[in-house]
Amino acid sequence: MKIVELRIKNYNQFQDIKLDFTNKEGKPVDRICFIGRNGTGKSRILDILNTILSDLLPDYFPFFKYKSTFISIKIKYKR
Repeated sequence: MKIVELRIKNYNQFQDIKLDFTNKEGKPVDRICFIGRNGTGKSRILDILNTILSDLLPDYFPFFKYKSTFISIKIKYKR
């Protein structure tokens, strides 16, 4: 499974952020590295992904999209 996009709105320190995890051709990249100063939200992003994926993502869906008031996340599987 590969995540292609993460968008967070009005959640903690994130007012409106969109993270694109694809290359120039639009294909999901193999690795992601979050780098930044303390308190910028690196761990918060991982916490959000962990919560959504562990609670809401069935193992068999080839495509999953989750939206709420705060978080929009688009997930795509690589088969």
